[in-house]
Amino acid sequence: MSTQAVSARDRASLLAAYDVWLFDCDGVLWNGDDLIPGANHAIQSLRDAGKHVFFVTNNSTRTRQEYAQRLMKYHITAEQDAILQTGMATAQYCVSKGLRRVLVLGSQGLADELSLAGVQVVGAQDEYAPADLNAMIRDDVPEVDAVVVSIDWSLTYPKFARAAKTIRALGVPFIATNIDPTLPSVPHQVPGSGSVIQAVATAVGRDPDVVIGKPSPFLFEPLEGLVGAREEGKSERPFASRCIMVGDRLETDILFAENAGIASLVVYTGIATPEAVSASPVKPTYAIR
Repeated sequence: MSTQAVSARDRASLLAAYDVWLFDCDGVLWNGDDLIPGANHAIQSLRDAGKHVFFVTNNSTRTRQEYAQRLMKYHITAEQDAILQTGMATAQYCVSKGLRRVLVLGSQGLADELSLAGVQVVGAQDEYAPADLNAMIRDDVPEVDAVVVSIDWSLTYPKFARAAKTIRALGVPFIATNIDPTLPSVPHQVPGSGSVIQAVATAVGRDPDVVIGKPSPFLFEPLEGLVGAREEGKSERPFASRCIMVGDRLETDILFAENAGIASLVVYTGIATPEAVSASPVKPTYAIR
């Protein structure tokens, strides 16, 4: 599939073609703490045109409420049900699989989303393992149904060791929120969840049993119901044909769209470059010039 370059005069036809717009956040709406110029106006223009707008992010460090507050900082309003993030989706997955007690190597935001869904959290943000190596080795593993791994701003070796030891000892599911190797930080990229998850995978000798975030289609699954709840009538068009994903990462955002069977639009405000698009087997439907 070739990528169609979108010029200013093509944008009206693109707007007419899709009525459900999904946006990544980091690298698309903002970089670091800075709003990408015009991003908030683009969101408002879509809403003024009657489009459904959702925010689809692999970032599990904030709850949906905290994400709504951050969007408001950039003058973008959003109800919590318009924010599809990996903490929420991980919690829904655990509930659907009967995983009621999990060890979390991750942020407080992830722990909070799990707790809100009724999942008991062990280990989030706690210095729960002793620093002494011999004591750490003898330390019992907690009785849990799964281990959830994501980025952890306060990652320590004892936390890392306990997560790996629990997966090995109990053979429980190893759940990854997302595998983004870096964060689109300014001016330099820094390690993301994927870097932490790869370290745990190396320690336990196996890959995660499930990856919740993009490019997996889990975050797309609740969307048709959410849109249907907003509309009075049912569209005659197949739902997937109405949707487009706007992102800056080929291996997550654009591949997510491909896996979900929807169109995609790559922007060059974050990770992707025109050269990367040309060289990649993952091709967006459109690219903004």
